[in-house]
Amino acid sequence: MPVDRVKRLDDLVRIRNVVVSVSDKTGLDRFAPRLADACPRSRFYATGGTFTFLRTALGDDAPQRVVDMTRYSTRPVTHSGLARTTDYKLYLGLLADPYNEVHVNDVSAAGAVFFDMVVSNVLPFPDIRSGSALDPEETRLRIDIGGPGMVRAGMRSYLRVAVVVDPADYDEVVSRVKELGGQTDLALRLKLASKAAARAVESDERIAQFLQSLDADSVRAGFGK
Repeated sequence: MPVDRVKRLDDLVRIRNVVVSVSDKTGLDRFAPRLADACPRSRFYATGGTFTFLRTALGDDAPQRVVDMTRYSTRPVTHSGLARTTDYKLYLGLLADPYNEVHVNDVSAAGAVFFDMVVSNVLPFPDIRSGSALDPEETRLRIDIGGPGMVRAGMRSYLRVAVVVDPADYDEVVSRVKELGGQTDLALRLKLASKAAARAVESDERIAQFLQSLDADSVRAGFGK
């Protein structure tokens, strides 16, 4: 398949659109307002509990700054929460190259926006080596889809997208963005992408260990007849 190689790299990328979907909201109530102050024209796209949380955190600015992903998305609402952040417009905005005319036309035709930052957590997956008794079905449902997908898209697009997976990095990210006048630089994006990759590997290793610990008979037994 043809590969659209990036032909232009900007060291500095201005933060205009941020997609936020986190299970761990630690520090988000401080991070979001500070990031909004550092990037006056930025908008936050979020779903579910994260959307509600950001509306509260940003106060009076929320109506102009926080976008409900269900309104932005091309897909119908899934009331059970399935496929909440697996959307074409979302991934197009994360993966497209703003200097590629074909990509720009695709983004425009879809009514999408280019995302410059992803703030997401990979849903913590239990460590079966801890010795704790795990319910196979409850554990299976903890295999995260949307979070890792967005994180991986952000990692792939580190040339222009900052992917923030750890609340411990919020202060550094805001300080750097403020220092750069509402922008990220390549060094920061690389550092964040590296941490995101490490977190993704850790989660995938735990999932692999869980699946390897199962056998067909024990899974069937969990569902009775």
